[in-house]
Amino acid sequence: MGATYLAWLAYNAVQESRSGSELTPEPAGQQWFRSGFVVNVTNPKIALFFLAFLPQFLGTATSPALQLLILGVLLQVSGLAVDLLVSWAAGAFRNRVFQKPGTMRTLTLASAFVFAALAVLVIAELARRLA
Repeated sequence: MGATYLAWLAYNAVQESRSGSELTPEPAGQQWFRSGFVVNVTNPKIALFFLAFLPQFLGTATSPALQLLILGVLLQVSGLAVDLLVSWAAGAFRNRVFQKPGTMRTLTLASAFVFAALAVLVIAELARRLA
């Protein structure tokens, strides 16, 4: 299933590169925020991280629940700062790189190649395991 999905992504990327469009309009920021929020809230790795990693930093002086809440808030604030810095740098990079004609088509074809190569690798690994 994974190889099929990767091949489908490669096919779609090639079709998109043929359309000749450079930069496509971005969805509204609220849509990006909502999508990211849903992904993060439903991600079980986050809950497992908090349950496995943070308790080792709890002391015995005060309420463990309050300490866990403070550590969680500190983690979120520091993560927000890093995410804002990365998004600012990515935006600056995007504005410089994508102003050149043909850049989007080249990157789309490169991503199609990567998807196709990953599909081949998945199929090869499956064949190796079944042999």
